[in-house]
Amino acid sequence: MDRVASAVQIDDQLLSQLQLETDSLLEMVLQSNFAPSTKDLLRKRLEAVREAILNIRISGPEAVEAALDGLAGARSRVDAAEQNDGQLGLVKRIGDYLDLGYKATQLAESVPRLAAKAVKLIAAISGAPTDAI
Repeated sequence: MDRVASAVQIDDQLLSQLQLETDSLLEMVLQSNFAPSTKDLLRKRLEAVREAILNIRISGPEAVEAALDGLAGARSRVDAAEQNDGQLGLVKRIGDYLDLGYKATQLAESVPRLAAKAVKLIAAISGAPTDAI
């Protein structure tokens, strides 16, 4: 893989928004009426997302996406009784948060692929080898 394709471009504004949403959602979960086991599960998953966000420049967007997948699985385990016990808004908020997180990771993953395609296209047009660009 060439140096252009291996660079991960991060939208700092979107990343900052995701960090703020993570902290806010974590606080909401801790203050919720969820059962202690549910709170603990969601807390662990949100903390994993937070850690992946902090390390995105090292581990890449795939680590954030994997952490979001873990949170999505935890969200699906919140049983119907808890969702109907005044927590439906929080469950929906987790869903909205997941949408934002996946948007951020997809954006970060698409930039290197597009850059690699651009390098190949420029090389094809100019006749130059891709490592010379």
